[in-house]
Amino acid sequence: MKNKAARVFIYFLWKQKQFSHKEIIKIKYALDVISNEMTKLIPLLIFFIYVKDVDLFIFSVAVLLPVRIFSGGLHFKSSIKCFLFTCVFFIGIYYFSVFFTIEKNAPSLALALLILASIIALSPAPNDCRPVNSDEKTQRFRIIVFSITLIWLIILFLFVDNSTYFTVGFITLSLQSIQLIIAYIVRNINIKKRRVRNEIINQSR
Repeated sequence: MKNKAARVFIYFLWKQKQFSHKEIIKIKYALDVISNEMTKLIPLLIFFIYVKDVDLFIFSVAVLLPVRIFSGGLHFKSSIKCFLFTCVFFIGIYYFSVFFTIEKNAPSLALALLILASIIALSPAPNDCRPVNSDEKTQRFRIIVFSITLIWLIILFLFVDNSTYFTVGFITLSLQSIQLIIAYIVRNINIKKRRVRNEIINQSR
């Protein structure tokens, strides 16, 4: 139903002839992203309402989304796998913050700098739906994600006094940096596999 509604809306925009083909594609991608995220976040919102910790969930989403938009991360071809990964991601952060507390100290500050460095170095992580096909775009995304991540780290270390919220924000950024590392490794493995496959095909001709 939601896909049909999106197609009708895209067709309506196309009929108006006020947007170029490239702009229509961008709008369609944005609608797909919003639709997919809402599909994942609404069940999670219900869960956090049940456990009476909606504020922690919203805070974690607020930390993650601005970084995720410009840095990318892991992507799954199956919507079910994507949904399950998102559930594990946010519920895992929640239960970690319930049982453990990360203190503001020298080790956590050093780890924060490593998180910042890894997010900058590995952003943006391209995917099939949104390839990053220019150095200019890559640099622009890196500057944006650097600024957002740095701002969040400053907020966490200087302005968030609640240890639970600090832990949630810190773990959210940590897991995002781990996502980027895994995505980088997987992408390189896939590139090597394609290269080997192409070599085999060329040799067999």
